[in-house]
Amino acid sequence: MTFVLCGCSGEVEDDLIDVLANEKQAIHDYLNQHATGEVLAIPYYSRKGMLIDSIFIFNHSSNGDVAKDSGWVVMDYDMYDLNDKVWDTTDPEKWSEEFTPGYAYGGPVLHRVDTARYNFLGEAFRHIGVGDAGGEVIIPSVLGAVDGRTLRYKLTSYNVFDDIAEHEKELMDAYMVPFSSADTLHVLPGEVKSDTITYIIFLEREGDTRKLQTGDSVLLNMVYGILDEKGLSTRTFRAIREDTTKILFNERWQRDIPSGLTKGLQRLQQGDSAHILIPYGMAYGAAGRTQSAQGGGKYYLEPPYCTLWCWVRIKEIFPQNQEE
Repeated sequence: MTFVLCGCSGEVEDDLIDVLANEKQAIHDYLNQHATGEVLAIPYYSRKGMLIDSIFIFNHSSNGDVAKDSGWVVMDYDMYDLNDKVWDTTDPEKWSEEFTPGYAYGGPVLHRVDTARYNFLGEAFRHIGVGDAGGEVIIPSVLGAVDGRTLRYKLTSYNVFDDIAEHEKELMDAYMVPFSSADTLHVLPGEVKSDTITYIIFLEREGDTRKLQTGDSVLLNMVYGILDEKGLSTRTFRAIREDTTKILFNERWQRDIPSGLTKGLQRLQQGDSAHILIPYGMAYGAAGRTQSAQGGGKYYLEPPYCTLWCWVRIKEIFPQNQEE
């Protein structure tokens, strides 16, 4: 990170120095007023070894498991400025028209911990343990500037783990516990060997009839959303509850839904009801799905590495070209 201070009269340089000095004082004052216990100052340096600034971790508990140099954290966050104005949060109850939340369906979300030079939240989670106590971190503007603001995060860690696939399997297993007596069908993606498996849990089956096929119209009830360990299936982002809603199950409609959901639906028959668990590899993958925000930037409709759950009931199938 390189700063260029220029100006014939020196006024630009003086103004910037004053801004940074005022920010340091504001951070110092905030910590004096709000921090209890130990305050950790973690310095960050340029590639040439010059001190850029430090982040400050405070009001934190490290009693629970903390992150290591790699792996993942399941977290919630609130992002404030030093005047306690909310600029982003994973808590939908705190959303307002003044900002676009980074995650359209709230949290918890995954944060990858690694040894990247400026992974400030990853560094914070090396000191903030799993548990409701959480902790806070202040990031000066020269390190994590959003429109030149000093950022203060309030963080909560729910779990830390090393392997994303193992964690996802644990989530799916926990979801399936209440359905241990139901028929379960494991669906591999195509004919390729893979650890990425979509699970179909049959609740009701109407015998050996014609399965749903591409080109059919289908009358169905369906609810699906994001699977997470905080509430398992509490976050819903699509619901088709009306008995009069008929879907044309064609390639265009299938492009708008995860491939795992398509494969799951294709194994259902008229009268069937089932739960479908869709791993991230057959959903929105490592990238998630984003949308442009008004005023610039992007936010996540579906976050990276999200596992999806779905409940569906096939009311009636209308085969392609069949006269009604």
